[in-house]
Amino acid sequence: MALRVHIVEDSVYVRSYLMQAIAAIQDVEVTGYSEEADKAVELIGMQRPDVVLLDLALKEGSGLSVLRQIKRLAPAPLVIVLTNHAESIYRSRSMLEGADYFFDKSLEFELALETIGDISSTGIENIEKADG
Repeated sequence: MALRVHIVEDSVYVRSYLMQAIAAIQDVEVTGYSEEADKAVELIGMQRPDVVLLDLALKEGSGLSVLRQIKRLAPAPLVIVLTNHAESIYRSRSMLEGADYFFDKSLEFELALETIGDISSTGIENIEKADG
């Protein structure tokens, strides 16, 4: 069964690249995407993806708010934060809110994609969660 990923990213360019790159990973399927916090929470609640790839800075709303809300779902998706706001305050706040991984978009972009591939090949139930 394919690993199901939802992308929360408001940059059309970045989102398009992520969708293509993730779709190219074996046994991984992009279930959808969101640009705004409220829509993200709604779609993730309906789709129940295994993994959410989450940007913190959104045009409408906050990625931290999305993180807080989707981590209340049962079962909660695994959340990979991929952001340009990689300062330690954002990292610690994200981890406190339940992020499973945290990557700096400018330095660790490909590592976030590799992590999705690792999760797919290892199986989500066998993943040891860490902060990138």
